[in-house]
Amino acid sequence: MKDYTKMSISELGIACARDWKNINYTTKLHLDALRCFSTINDVLNGISCRSIASFFLDKAGDWKGEVAEGVKKELNRRLKYNPANVKIIEPKVVK
Repeated sequence: MKDYTKMSISELGIACARDWKNINYTTKLHLDALRCFSTINDVLNGISCRSIASFFLDKAGDWKGEVAEGVKKELNRRLKYNPANVKIIEPKVVK
């Protein structure tokens, strides 16, 4: 099995796109977005990689195989890991 721990988020997305042939449209949108990020803590246009990765994992249940297992395991690991120097800021809701 490949070492997915050394891959960027974008590289994980590329591995997924190469392996998962029958991906549905909404899941593909999340996959395409993942390919724009380097790290799990990146934010692009106000959207965090963490939220995109979470949505992707929620929709990727029917993706199976060795690559699927490795990529999903690594995304989950990164979502759970938060170094002490990284602050996760929740967006403020303006009423």
